[in-house]
Amino acid sequence: MRKYQGLILCLLASCASPGYRATCRYGEVLVPRDLGESTAPLIARNLERCLPIVCSLLGIEPRTPVLVRVVKDDRIWLGVSAVVEEPTREILLGHEAIHDEGTISETLGHELTHWELQGPWLQIPFVLQEGVAYYLGCFVTGKMNVLKTLGPPPDPALLDLSWQEAYALSPEGLKEFHDAGFEMLKRLTFAKVKAMVQAGQTSAGAFAAALGDAEEPPKDLAPAGPSQASGTRGSAPADLRRRPVG
Repeated sequence: MRKYQGLILCLLASCASPGYRATCRYGEVLVPRDLGESTAPLIARNLERCLPIVCSLLGIEPRTPVLVRVVKDDRIWLGVSAVVEEPTREILLGHEAIHDEGTISETLGHELTHWELQGPWLQIPFVLQEGVAYYLGCFVTGKMNVLKTLGPPPDPALLDLSWQEAYALSPEGLKEFHDAGFEMLKRLTFAKVKAMVQAGQTSAGAFAAALGDAEEPPKDLAPAGPSQASGTRGSAPADLRRRPVG
């Protein structure tokens, strides 16, 4: 996806003017001046709260510091509202991702998942990485009821798509891909996916077989771990080499 590199650089340049900065123990937040002085501390507080929850549930140590930068254009990747930009080690948030605290929280939960995925978690199919990110975005905002409703059965063939193939899809196809990842996660449950990761069962075939055995949505939706919060929803994926997240 290097053809998008110029777009990212333009977006970063649009934020070059002096703005507001806030820090927390996990990193810092940079916000354009026209968004107001209170926005950066609000995002920093949510970064402080969300990162340990995400890492605790994934069973990994945080990779810090995290740089979160708000950009003036929401068209970061194919219309999504947030992205992990790995080469520059930062999370970019568009305006749609920060219109209220719930959206900030859910977006950060999602993007921090992509930021932190490492080791065997990066071996699971890309569509399931997306599903895990959506799940943890919901978890940090307390939106667990969305897991109770199942949509159409996802196509297991999507488990074989690489991130390059996913981001070659049309915007409509990419949205369906993201939705399918969350649907797979709902049917498998986060606990099942985590257990398979810990057991080294990370192939597309292993998850396709598990999906074939999954029928009913889980009764106990929330995993043991940190307490939940409340809120709304955010954005999208990346691996540690340089890939779009959306």
